[in-house]
Amino acid sequence: QMMPKFEMIKVEYIPSYDEKMMIEETSKFDIGVFPLFENEMSAGRGMLKARIYMSAGVPVICSNVGEVGDLIIHGKNGYISKNDQEWLENIEFLILNRKERNKVGACGKETIQKRYSKEKCFESLEKNFLSLL
Repeated sequence: QMMPKFEMIKVEYIPSYDEKMMIEETSKFDIGVFPLFENEMSAGRGMLKARIYMSAGVPVICSNVGEVGDLIIHGKNGYISKNDQEWLENIEFLILNRKERNKVGACGKETIQKRYSKEKCFESLEKNFLSLL
């Protein structure tokens, strides 16, 4: 385990976990941060980390890279940061506004439940694959 020493930050190392445990652990977060570099590799990485935060009801702040605009509605179900200044502003805003954190987290969770439910997945599968058979 190679974990840097953080000052005044509680760090917990979990050597292995399943999906349920990952969501339980993530739900303990106050804010989910998902910074990405502006390059092809980051753009192709996808939004899994943001979706994990959102599925746990944690407000997420993401870089404006790749599919972010398809998932995040800034100020409603998450926050998009386009530069360092916006990162600082968005993090500070959510730290100082618990009510907003709760509201955005709940909206993010609802977004995930609506877009990625079993029913939606099967509907998409049927539309994009089974209908071609």
